[in-house]
Formats: sequence, C-alpha cells, structure tokens
Amino acid sequence: MLATAPRVTLYARSLLGNAHDAEDIVQDCYCRLIAKAGTYDLSRDGLKLLFTAISNACINLKTRRKPTFSLTRSDSTGHDRTEDPAEVAVGNELERAIAGGLKRLPAQQRAAVELKALGYAQTEIAAMLSTTATNAG
Repeated sequence: MLATAPRVTLYARSLLGNAHDAEDIVQDCYCRLIAKAGTYDLSRDGLKLLFTAISNACINLKTRRKPTFSLTRSDSTGHDRTEDPAEVAVGNELERAIAGGLKRLPAQQRAAVELKALGYAQTEIAAMLSTTATNAG
C-alpha cells in the first residue's frame, strides 16, 4: 500500500496547494486506514478508501482555513525556493482565478476534477468518491 504514497500525496497537494499539509493528511489517512485494516479488504478497496479519506480530509481542511500567499513555492522535488515577486504575483493571480472557478463547484465535483487531472478514469473516480460514473464526469 505504501507504493501508492507518491500518487496520493500529489493528489492531496493538488487539492490543498501545500506540500506540508498534504503530507500530514496523507499520513493521517494511512494511519486511520491501517487501524481499521480488520474492517476492510484493503487489497481490494484500499486505494478507493484512501482516496475517499484524503478527499474528505482535504475538503474539510480547506473549508476551515483561509488561503495564504507567499514568495516561497515548492519546486517539483518538494523543496521550497524563492521566486521573483513579479512571477509570484502572476502565479497568484492565476491560482486565484482557477481556485475561484473551482470554488464554485461542489466539493465532490472539485475532487472529481482533480482526480481526472491525475489521469483516473471516470469509473475509478466514481468508485473513489462513492458516486455514479455519470456524476463523476
């Protein structure tokens, strides 16, 4: 199951926009899932349960926290780097525009958009979000 860590961490980062929060949520969801290993068939349903838990945890965290912006960004390796303020301003403006559009969507649809962007099929998204394939599209 730990082989899924990079993929689910990227998913959480795409929902939250923050590597540290994403890693915390992923770790917490793994711990909760492992604690209930006797209740579920993890070999069959583990990935779906993990994505569902991460989706819900990210949505809960985002609804409780106001967004913040900084001159420090994470690069593709997850390390922080300082950017040119003009680039940050343009990036922040784009992020706000995208976030504004996504914010208008219900939480379930936002999660579906993120999963689709990660390359999951509509039927996989439906299973992960406990909805029908029609509603996942």
